[in-house]
Amino acid sequence: MGLVKGPKLVIFNMKGKPTNYKTFRYGFASTLMDDAYFDFSDGTSGSIYETEVIWFDEFDVAGSRNTGWLGNAIDPPQTTPWQNGVYRRRFQNGMVLVNPRGNGDRTVTIGSGYTRFKGKQDPVYNNGQVATTVVLRDRDGILLVKN
Repeated sequence: MGLVKGPKLVIFNMKGKPTNYKTFRYGFASTLMDDAYFDFSDGTSGSIYETEVIWFDEFDVAGSRNTGWLGNAIDPPQTTPWQNGVYRRRFQNGMVLVNPRGNGDRTVTIGSGYTRFKGKQDPVYNNGQVATTVVLRDRDGILLVKN
């Protein structure tokens, strides 16, 4: 983002299988480390103009123009790791963590006050449980919500 001239509008497009939730989380959480926009397409049509909107549970957590559920960012855009090589950005109603590619699996302690949201697409990962520590696989991310 530092190389982009104003008004700094960046859209990060990711293509992949809509059932590869880990890859999606990594791209979406990475986008939330700064103030960019995110788009996901399955890439099967061979065209850059996809006709189907692919929706993920995390989109509901991040909010829309009308809901803003995750809230405004408390932390500025993140450019350096927070703990064990993992990046963190806090929001009014939650937190986003990203473990970059090549960092290996990492455990981070986030303290009390956060839970995994209750999701339908990946209920093993997004299970609604209280989270005081989080294990992030290499090249993964997670959105956590405040209790």
